Amino acid sequence: MTDFFYGINKRRDVLTWAQKILTISDFNEPHALALLIETCAAETRLATFKDPTPYKKGLSLCQIVEADFLRLQDEFKTHWISGEIFLCLGVDLDDILFHELENNPDYGFLFCMLHYYSEDIIRNIPDTFPGRARLWKEYFNESADSTVETYIENCRICHTDALIEGDIDD
Repeated sequence: MTDFFYGINKRRDVLTWAQKILTISDFNEPHALALLIETCAAETRLATFKDPTPYKKGLSLCQIVEADFLRLQDEFKTHWISGEIFLCLGVDLDDILFHELENNPDYGFLFCMLHYYSEDIIRNIPDTFPGRARLWKEYFNESADSTVETYIENCRICHTDALIEGDIDD
């Protein structure tokens, strides 16, 4: 049996939580679901890898760093999208605390999408798996210890292509 972390209990949960965040209209773009699930796979192998250094390298199933969390919260707390976030999650963006990302997949996926949204690339998500891997490396994970190959390998290990298609074997 696989152990899951970050508020996830099984693979199906990853798809369910990701789809929920994509009900926020500006996030629901072609290939956004693939990018979101693949980012989760690249960062935590779909919530099956727990970062041994929480609060240092990142937090949540998408490994959001605190500096980015604070920047995104400040940038979007008065943005029109904050109203849609409230409708989707029932919480004001400004009321979310960083440590809450640890066990709340809604918040982890939300801040992941806000990160991509803030880079203004959400409407230009590549339709290819290698293209999304390069986008992740350039805009989401700039650390030297992660590579495009890391993204690709973790996605293959996690069978993200099947999960994205809804072919789930829990």
